[in-house]
This record gives sequence, structure tokens and C-alpha cells, in this order.
Amino acid sequence: MADEGENHSLDWFGWAFLLLLLYGVITRLLPSLQNLIERIQDGTAPAALVIANNIVLFILDILLVIAIAGITFVLFKMVRLRKKKIEALLKIETTPVDGNEKRWQRILELVSSQNSSDWKVAIIEADTILDGMVTTMGFAGDTLGEKLKNIEKSDFTTLDEAWEAHKFRNKIAHSDEPITQREARRIVALYGQVFQEFEYI
Repeated sequence: MADEGENHSLDWFGWAFLLLLLYGVITRLLPSLQNLIERIQDGTAPAALVIANNIVLFILDILLVIAIAGITFVLFKMVRLRKKKIEALLKIETTPVDGNEKRWQRILELVSSQNSSDWKVAIIEADTILDGMVTTMGFAGDTLGEKLKNIEKSDFTTLDEAWEAHKFRNKIAHSDEPITQREARRIVALYGQVFQEFEYI
């Protein structure tokens, strides 16, 4: 699921490679093009070569425009994502951490309970905290799942853990199937990794 975020735009390394490849093609063609231009100016080049020259130059112009536009797009997107991440971190810093810590301690108490129903409550409560956190970070969506889809892996290194925990939460929320305390603790630990990344607890 994390790959969905990564596939929204080409990696800038890919664009750099494309630019270098384009530079290599132009460098290779330039000597022959210069020779052809001299022949055209002298009037010794066949008409077919003149047409071919114009076509090649036109294609190269298009490739250059595409490359420049692509690089500009990637740079713009990188700047925008960096700005969004900084804003998200600033928002998190203003969040009342004490309240989150108290809620988290309550979750740990529930998952350590001998009552199996408390384990599900702990997971659902942790998911609620996660929803509040990503909302505070500025990610849009009607549901937590939609918000997670709008997150780039580069901005959220524990995104896989968040997805796994959230999917498990959805599973138990719509099923009466019992869960083990070991499962509950593992899922709560996943939420904990996410919260610790952003110092949310």
C-alpha cells in the first residue's frame, strides 16, 4: 500500500537519468547535424535530408520541453511536500501531548487487561488517536483510510505500520471473531511506532 504514494510522481533520480540520456543523444547527434546544416547551407544536401533534419530537430525540441517540464514538476512537488511536512510537524508540536500520553497509557492498560473485550477497545482507541494525528498533520479524507492514501512514504516512514494496524482495526470492528492478547499487543505496538515517529505520545 505504501507503493501507492510512491507512484504518484516519478522519482527525481529517474528525471536526472532522463536528462543525462537526452544530453547524450544530443551530443551524439550534434556533429552530424552540424555537418548536415553546412550541406544545407551550401545547397548540396538532398531534399529528403532537409526534411529529415527538420523532423529530428522538431523531435529534439519536444523532448527538451518535456524534460524541462518534468524536472520543473518534480522540483515543485518536492518543495510542496517538504513545506507540507514542516507545517505538519509544527502543528504536532502545538498538540497537547499530555492528553495523548494519558490516552496512550489507558490503551496500554486495556491491552494488558485479562478481559478480551478490552483488547479490541484498546485497538479502536489507538486508531482514533491515529486518525486525529493525521488530521492534525493536514491530510484530507473522509476516513482514516483515505487520509493514509494521501500520505507520501517519504513523509511518513511508519506508513506501512499505520496501514497494517488500521486494517486490523477494521477487521475486528466488523467481526465478532475473537483475538488473542498477543495479537492485540502487536497491533498496539504498531500504533506506538507511528506515534513515536512524530513524538505524538
